[in-house]
Amino acid sequence: MTLEHLICHDEGDGWGTAEPYLWACYFKVDGDNYAVQQGAGLIGAPLVESRNGTHGNLGNTDVDAGDVVPIPRASASGAPSFGRSRSTTRSCAASSGRTCRASWA
Repeated sequence: MTLEHLICHDEGDGWGTAEPYLWACYFKVDGDNYAVQQGAGLIGAPLVESRNGTHGNLGNTDVDAGDVVPIPRASASGAPSFGRSRSTTRSCAASSGRTCRASWA
């Protein structure tokens, strides 16, 4: 999953321009961490992957309504982008032998 850009619909902080920043958090619900148990339903805990969110991390502090702000593919330090996450999803096992569908949320 990749977040590529933010669109400013309303700069919303009074006079002047907005100073957007991003705190991304991805979570995955699939067969790696969940199962379907008869009588209980879906049991388990999501895999949570968060990114560092800091003021100015989008590199643009002058944003007006209608502006499109690109989300950097990598940080200045070379760390992975806070707008990108990669994972493989697996089906959830059910006590009945059937499987449930898995997806990113």
